[in-house]
Amino acid sequence: MPQKKMLKLATTLLAPASAHGTWKNTPIENFIHQPLSAYQKLIQTAEEGKLDFVFQPDRYAMLASPTDITYKNNLWLEPITLLTALLPCTSRIGLAATASTIYNEPYHIARMFASIDHLSSGRAAWNVVSSRGDFENINFGKTDLLPEEERAAYTEEFLHVVKKLWDSWEDEAVILNKREGIFADATKLHVTNHQGDYFDIQGPLSISRPPQGHPVIIQAGVSEHFKERAAETADIIFTMLPTLDIAKTFYKDVKKRLVTYKRQHHELLIMPGAQIIVGNTVEEAYQKKKHYEEQTIHLQAMQSTGRHASFIGTPQTIADEMAQWLHEEGADGFIFIPTVLPEGLDDFVHKVVPVLQQRGVFKKDYMNATLRENLGLLRPRNTHLS
Repeated sequence: MPQKKMLKLATTLLAPASAHGTWKNTPIENFIHQPLSAYQKLIQTAEEGKLDFVFQPDRYAMLASPTDITYKNNLWLEPITLLTALLPCTSRIGLAATASTIYNEPYHIARMFASIDHLSSGRAAWNVVSSRGDFENINFGKTDLLPEEERAAYTEEFLHVVKKLWDSWEDEAVILNKREGIFADATKLHVTNHQGDYFDIQGPLSISRPPQGHPVIIQAGVSEHFKERAAETADIIFTMLPTLDIAKTFYKDVKKRLVTYKRQHHELLIMPGAQIIVGNTVEEAYQKKKHYEEQTIHLQAMQSTGRHASFIGTPQTIADEMAQWLHEEGADGFIFIPTVLPEGLDDFVHKVVPVLQQRGVFKKDYMNATLRENLGLLRPRNTHLS
């Protein structure tokens, strides 16, 4: 009997609209010191709601105009540091951090995400981005940036190298035989020996293979080249799909590409961003939306989130729409982008999630130990053995 299709759900721990003025609805102390306790409460709320993972975006430069500096939230904690600090107060939820291929090296990325995966017992995910901003470039002392088409090829090779480094230790390589004094089986340790167009890396990695084999790979985009690359290499696509019709077209297009790479339909999850505003009535929810818009200095805050799916209404109407996207193959799940925190996340977890659970389209508890298992994703074969 085929398994019932269930939504995959995630959230961010920051509200992008707060950068444009709705930060005024958030407790001030959360911005002055950005205390760990504030993030602990958020991630514990997300885990209480059985969300699959938290997704932390990043920016490598400030919004630099005088208006930006004066009126907008310009504070971005480094995601890997933040999620590592949150490990002790979580036990089941996945931890997805954004890291750029342009301002890191493959060995750095492989070590950091393998470390998080080991420390979390298999709950790490990497949101792969190739930065393109001039302000970011200057901050890293770079005078030029690769053209877009070359940046895509660079990122593809970067990801390939990282996966080879994760696989440099076979799963059974570490023996720990105290009686014979054997720590590891040297025949199961592989030199990466990668020589490509952009990287020349020997390896192996100084950390054993991650519990998940590879941490979950998230990629974002909508272009034709992106869709083809993601069909081959990604586990999750995060993208902007404002309507169900657009989403269904995107979903069908990406999923049909999987056969080229001998992948099954369920091996790549499409999780568009979602703006969700909850009210006791539909009218109340739209009043909240209007209030948030009035808080913004410039309307691009709500306009930018408007490019994502938008579910505004009661818990019941929101659950109806989310289930419709699932059943009509517009999405496998959603990454919830709160307009304000903590209110937005509290409303979603305590009001919408229970309705989704009652309707049988979202899990009532975590069923597995690792993020991959909870998402229904296969553990990758070791590339050195394939």
